[in-house]
Amino acid sequence: MNLNEKEITQHVTQYLMTLGISTIKKDIEWKSYGRKKVDFVGYTINEEGKLTAEVVVEVHSKPTPEVQLRLTEASKALGVPYALLIVNDQKYWYDAKQFLPIIEGAPPSFCNALLYLKNEEEIRSTIEECFSRIVETAFITFEQSIQEVAAALLVRAYLEDEAGNELSNWDHLTGEKFMYWLKKATKHFGVLNTIHMHGIYYNVFSDIITLLRILPPSHPSLGKIFLAIIESNVRKENDNMYITPPIVRSLFHDIAQITADGLFAVNLGTGYGSLLHDVSTIRHWESLYGIEINPELCAVTQISVIISKLKNATITCNDALTSMRLDRGKYNFVFMDIPTGRVSGDRISEYEELFKVMEDNRRRKFDLAELFIERSIDICTPGGYILTTVPESLLFTSTTKSIRNFILDQCIVEAIISLPQHTFKPYTFTKSNLLLLRKKKQHGDAGKQIFMAKVDSLDDIPSIINSFIAAKQRGDLS
Repeated sequence: MNLNEKEITQHVTQYLMTLGISTIKKDIEWKSYGRKKVDFVGYTINEEGKLTAEVVVEVHSKPTPEVQLRLTEASKALGVPYALLIVNDQKYWYDAKQFLPIIEGAPPSFCNALLYLKNEEEIRSTIEECFSRIVETAFITFEQSIQEVAAALLVRAYLEDEAGNELSNWDHLTGEKFMYWLKKATKHFGVLNTIHMHGIYYNVFSDIITLLRILPPSHPSLGKIFLAIIESNVRKENDNMYITPPIVRSLFHDIAQITADGLFAVNLGTGYGSLLHDVSTIRHWESLYGIEINPELCAVTQISVIISKLKNATITCNDALTSMRLDRGKYNFVFMDIPTGRVSGDRISEYEELFKVMEDNRRRKFDLAELFIERSIDICTPGGYILTTVPESLLFTSTTKSIRNFILDQCIVEAIISLPQHTFKPYTFTKSNLLLLRKKKQHGDAGKQIFMAKVDSLDDIPSIINSFIAAKQRGDLS
């Protein structure tokens, strides 16, 4: 075969798939010492929704003892039943246990117990490999590759649910046809038109199609897995792309237990949607609404919601501080990890007529937390809850006295949980707290006491949550 690497990959992939192999992976390392690799490994999907290695493949211009020895060693190390040596246009199959050639009859055939992966670790590994292929082959950043992987996942979800039997033609999808379906999917689901395909056509498109063919088009955890990969890579690569830390998400998830099923919840400043996904699993919400000002982040979050089949969740792109879509007194649960920053200079005029805390015209700057808290109280229904991160300075400094007075006038403070100093590193070193408020039903309402705790590590969270829930159940806080 006088083929380049891309053509060889396509040839091997197509051939093995005709035999029942579900997916192949390239350059699989089978010996950590010496970093030995095999050209390809073919896999099927077992009844647990995991990949099972079935065949190792080496492609060479001529058979040599060294090639056969490497194939033998790799087969034993990976525990596959078969080995395949491709020399030019000839294919030589071997029984990997004795490494004897299969001379008689047709090549082996393979069966899959399931059509798609079910195991979450395998799903994550597959998506991570998509990211790696795009970044390495197209020479783009991980941040740029996010939209490309999101687009591919969106198209699969659309082809499964809305385009008849088109998902059965996934293996034959061309770049032109992919863009056609992406346009249709974006319009159908109402996803913002901000998806930019930086590198998927640069010698990597067929690889992505092959990798994703074993991925479920939708899965309850698919969006969270996708976001977890983004989080782990963004923290390494870009300090400016903020994602709520795990310790904070864990607290939000557990404290949301105080709510009930069938309520309306809203997440202000949704970002990539990690908080929204965590909170979505704790209750059967009547409506789960997210609002994010950054269009590209909003589009990715919209896609993560679609591929997770969160039917009651809606994500829109708007300024949470001014959006007319947020009705006053509508939401039973308002939650937010408030973005850091301040409003000053000319920006004050954008908001000063909307917020009572800005009536003090002696101040030249306001913390965003002040505006977000007033906004959250305004849209929360009487008796509803507001759960938010706040800089510690907001709770104690004289400058922010006006927002504290507003909180005490409108709400009952149920809990203040002090977070570790390094919680939001590297984005900020500001000491922060988690604040839980319950909006008063009438002006004279008052709480009994405030639950206060300090988190030093993730290990502290279960005991803190248990103490908080116990206090709620005893009626100590209201």
